[in-house]
Amino acid sequence: MLAIVNTPNGTAPVEIRELPAPAPAPNEALVEVRAFALNRGELRLMQVRPEGWQPGQDISGVVLKAAANGSGPPAGTRVVALADNAGWAQRARSRRTAWRPSPTMSALKKRRHCRSRG
Repeated sequence: MLAIVNTPNGTAPVEIRELPAPAPAPNEALVEVRAFALNRGELRLMQVRPEGWQPGQDISGVVLKAAANGSGPPAGTRVVALADNAGWAQRARSRRTAWRPSPTMSALKKRRHCRSRG
C-alpha cells in the first residue's frame, strides 16, 4: 500500500512509500481511503515528528473490512471517519466511535433541493 510519510531530514518534507497495510484492532474497521483532508495541525506536526511518522486523521472512503467485534459498519459502506494517524494512505484504520456513514451525491442533491424549497 502507498502512504505519505514524514521525512524531516530528507530532500522533501514527505515521501510516498510502499508500506504494509494496517492491521486493525478488533474494534476498528479497515477503510479504503478515497479522500483525506490536509489540515494546519498535521502540517505543523510534520516539523516535529520523527522520520517515518504517518500523518492523516480526516478521511473518507469505503469499508474494506468490518470491525471484528461487529461494532462498525459492514464492508462496502461509504464512510467519513477520523483516524488516529496514518490516514494519508491507501488504507487506514478507524474506530467505531470515529466514523459516520457518508451520503451519496444523489442524497446530498436531494437534501439541498428540499432546503431551497422551504
